[in-house]
Amino acid sequence: MSPPPRWMGWDETPISDVARVSLTPVHFVKPEERVIVAMLPLAKLDVGAVLVGKSDKEITGLLTGYNCLLLAKIPGRFWQKLYTVSADMIDWRVLSFQAGTGLGDVLRNMHNVGWGFVAVVEGDRFRYLVSVIDIGRFLESVGALERFPTLSLGDLTNKVVASISVEQSVNELIDIMFRHRVRRILVKENGKIITDRDIIKYLLDEPQIHELRENPEHLFSKPVKLLENYMDEPAIVNREEDIASALRSLLESPAKAIVTPDHREIATPYDFTVKLWKQTRYKSIDRGGASVEPSADKQ
Repeated sequence: MSPPPRWMGWDETPISDVARVSLTPVHFVKPEERVIVAMLPLAKLDVGAVLVGKSDKEITGLLTGYNCLLLAKIPGRFWQKLYTVSADMIDWRVLSFQAGTGLGDVLRNMHNVGWGFVAVVEGDRFRYLVSVIDIGRFLESVGALERFPTLSLGDLTNKVVASISVEQSVNELIDIMFRHRVRRILVKENGKIITDRDIIKYLLDEPQIHELRENPEHLFSKPVKLLENYMDEPAIVNREEDIASALRSLLESPAKAIVTPDHREIATPYDFTVKLWKQTRYKSIDRGGASVEPSADKQ
């Protein structure tokens, strides 16, 4: 029986420990399969991303709702493109790591490319898909953030630059998402969060799917308020809250996001993992559990 995962510092904790507590379900599509095949699990299942590959030995890419929505900005009828464009034409290169790779190396690469998912392999076979939400759950479960008591939520938040009114169109919503290169948008009137995957759910739900096929331009011109049932509530947390408590609030929230009471700042799982690593990567944990600066030869 494997020992329970524990926090050993950014570089010493293997990504396999995170993978063992991963709750991210995995769905595969073949590279030649059409985009609609990847969109269906994103819309109907609890899947945040779809892996593209011929087998568990040959993972070539990854698709999210963001990738699929790119087709809405390419000339031509959206419905036709879903059935003619193959998954490997719009997927992102997947970051893959051996199970023994240190969490710090994984987060460093995620920071370099700005992605929120990685594949974990053992030998030459894929084993797990790990998201920043999974990493956040791991950090919370082992009490890692309690090692940084001087940090507060305000050290991790970002100014809200991507927001939308319920009266703006779905097309404008997608434009804002691409302009700011984000997957979560704050809705001004109700303070809820809408994501790329929420848009996919809306488009492929009844009765929208029929209009998507017959008149997609009209569907994309409809107001965002029609997506009310697809939006989720973020946690509302003050900037002064310690990051350990704030992370618990984020993980418990339906939107898996935090917004400050004035709606001016936002924090996502990426901030509690990749951004936190960037701010604290030169700190390690001594045997007593205190946060200490490393020796010069480790810098």
